[in-house]
Amino acid sequence: MPDKRNKLPQHLQVWQEQARDDLAQRLRINASEIVLEQAENVTWSDGALGCPEPGMFYTQALVPGYRIVFSASSSKHYYHGQHGKPPFYCPAERAGEPLADTPESVT
Repeated sequence: MPDKRNKLPQHLQVWQEQARDDLAQRLRINASEIVLEQAENVTWSDGALGCPEPGMFYTQALVPGYRIVFSASSSKHYYHGQHGKPPFYCPAERAGEPLADTPESVT
């Protein structure tokens, strides 16, 4: 699957590059081995931004943000964020879905 980073809106391009570099360090691989699967603006259903931690409580309000999904080392890797803030790594076992009616997806 070809990498689609050149089609991303500018704000997602910056976050995608930062997330890719972070994932390359986490996996100890070259960033060129990481494939961008999806990058999209989303609306998260609460302050957990789709990545709740056990035992934590979050604001119950809609939060505009984004989700970036990569594939590398035979698995998918997720980065979530809130508009205007950098992405954070979300372990696959905690990665939730954004609200269904989210616009502007690049897949």
